[in-house]
Amino acid sequence: RLLAVSGVIASSTIGAFASGLLFAYIPVKLLSVGFEPWVASSMLPAVAFGGLVGCFATGPLLRMVGHARVFMLLYAVMVMSMVAIAFFESPYAWLCARMAYGFAINGIFIVAQSWLHNASTDDTRGKVITTFYILYVVALGFGSFIAGQMDIAGNTIPILATAFVSLAMIPVGL
Repeated sequence: RLLAVSGVIASSTIGAFASGLLFAYIPVKLLSVGFEPWVASSMLPAVAFGGLVGCFATGPLLRMVGHARVFMLLYAVMVMSMVAIAFFESPYAWLCARMAYGFAINGIFIVAQSWLHNASTDDTRGKVITTFYILYVVALGFGSFIAGQMDIAGNTIPILATAFVSLAMIPVGL
């Protein structure tokens, strides 16, 4: 049980760091490229819309193929969304990428929480979920902080975020 719980928590923490990098990068990058402020401010609703769809789609996916496969599928969608951010400078491509990211991240949360609840006992469940959330929030904030220390001129931040999401697949894959 400890191995299953620690793998999910480690993957989610690494993925949160990657998310923090992009959450800080996207609005600043869009404004620096010269897009109107509405473009940057539309990215969060795009994440929310994709997340809503992810909430409805994840349950049926879990029932069909199980936790590990859905977890990896959603991380693959997250990787593709980050690659799109690195590759394109179109606000429409970024809106689609952020919707895909929202779909993936909400699904990852659902899978992770379901998996953690299933793998922990009644005695440990509160500690496991608390540890999950604390590490997730700290990693998210640390990713945003690190992005603030980096140059946004190129696509280093989305490429680094993509690498961290790919790394996040390893603990669950093992």
